[in-house]
Amino acid sequence: MKIFFGVVLCLLIITTICFAQRKEGLTGRFVPSDNHTLLFCGQNNNDSKEFVEINNKVPAGFMIYTSLQNLEGLEEDVEYGTGAMSGNFILQNYKKAALQIGLFLVGSLDSVVDGSLDENIKKLGEWITKTKVPVFLRIGYEFDFPENNYDPDLYKQAFRHIVEKLDEQKVKNVAYVWHSYASYAPNGIEQWYPGDEYVDWCAISYFANPQWFPMI
Repeated sequence: MKIFFGVVLCLLIITTICFAQRKEGLTGRFVPSDNHTLLFCGQNNNDSKEFVEINNKVPAGFMIYTSLQNLEGLEEDVEYGTGAMSGNFILQNYKKAALQIGLFLVGSLDSVVDGSLDENIKKLGEWITKTKVPVFLRIGYEFDFPENNYDPDLYKQAFRHIVEKLDEQKVKNVAYVWHSYASYAPNGIEQWYPGDEYVDWCAISYFANPQWFPMI
């Protein structure tokens, strides 16, 4: 899995948008109270631990990565080249902290859409429910990053399919995040947008690049 680590702390500036109106009637998922910001840190076990030790405070949440193909990094540590990370490490050490999960879909959009990965979606939903904490799920994060090569129509179908399957499972402690790399997209980022009824939050990778303006 190829993941780009631009900063030690959270890569995202997350901002709320029109919230999904789905069967459960859940809206505005995990929105902080007025004039408050949710700070997440990461993105490996040691960095998360060091952040807490230095600041003597647990942040709102921590970030991890997994892929829908393998679901690595949830139960057991996984190493992507910058240090071991796992969801269980966070859950065991910071029991009230939220999770932000980057869900890697490169090379698997077809398998998502045709249902081949439905069993893994089910397992992911079961794991998220088991955490009993708020989970921000960045589905196919950095959809507009050229090297991810996400076909817009397939990406939208895959995003919607994952949301619909998790909703069928009645996974209620998850918010769905549409996350842009904020690179130059000649036809605009809207071509990847799955729709208001599927997106709870928008996010960007911030690299001091003015191309994040379209998301704002």
